[in-house]
Amino acid sequence: MQKDKPVTVERAIKIFLADKKGARADETTIAKYELTLSRLREFCDRQGLLFILEVKLEHLSTWRETWGVYYGSNFSLRNNQSRLRHFFRYCHNAGLVSDNPATKLSAIKISDDDYEVDPYTEKEYLAILKAIPKCDNIGSVNRERVKAAMQLQRWSGLSLVDAVCLEKDELIKDGRRYRVDTSRRKSGTRVNNVIPCWLGEELLSVKNGNQQYFFWSGRSTPKSATSIYDKLYRKVFEKAGITNPGSHRFRHLFAVSLLEAGVEVRIVSRALGHKSLATTERYYAKWSTKQQATLAAALTKTWS
Repeated sequence: MQKDKPVTVERAIKIFLADKKGARADETTIAKYELTLSRLREFCDRQGLLFILEVKLEHLSTWRETWGVYYGSNFSLRNNQSRLRHFFRYCHNAGLVSDNPATKLSAIKISDDDYEVDPYTEKEYLAILKAIPKCDNIGSVNRERVKAAMQLQRWSGLSLVDAVCLEKDELIKDGRRYRVDTSRRKSGTRVNNVIPCWLGEELLSVKNGNQQYFFWSGRSTPKSATSIYDKLYRKVFEKAGITNPGSHRFRHLFAVSLLEAGVEVRIVSRALGHKSLATTERYYAKWSTKQQATLAAALTKTWS
């Protein structure tokens, strides 16, 4: 098949993405593959590589050296390489290439430092909120939406995509309390967290033309909606003078605040919607004051 009908890089990507969509892969996963493979196509165009069978290990190694422009962590680099490996495995299985050159790339090493999380401090969080009214370049309606979305992330632990795509019937009034009862788009795990009453009221007051969602119009993809809010967030971060901006740091602040208050890491794991307790412990163990206190007590007893 390769010799008689060589397939272009562009065609191979289209076939692969069609297979992913046919297998009902979630939208976030497909979006990540689309981004990785669009960058692969651009690289191949620059290198004059028209057919997928022309792409060899040395090409991928050269391309990988440039990934630092797009990805800031070894986790992101490793995940990008994993998507590349899956793509070429499909091409190999489909007979489009004779082997999978991506499997020969050296593994990207993950160190303990890569598991460090960097939550916003309370001072940074307040500075961000104070900067929102000063952002004349996003409009008054968007200022209200951004403020509500940021506070939702901070007090519920939702990721940006889960906050932006939260449905109105997923905000439950429970007596005098409000809680967010939703499923994470990334993992499908359920999150059912109580939020401050004032935040529930603020969410209900957010102006949005769509009757189903608080922030999302419902007309675009979740990826596009998240991208819009990411851009709005960045304008606020810039106005607030945040040196290491990122929406995920609100989620980290939520988790760390609970741990520092002595909440069990197992409960925090459930609040975050992690599939595995090991994931929570890997990222947040050092913040768990209760675990540290237990360790200190055990060591004191042993040494005495």
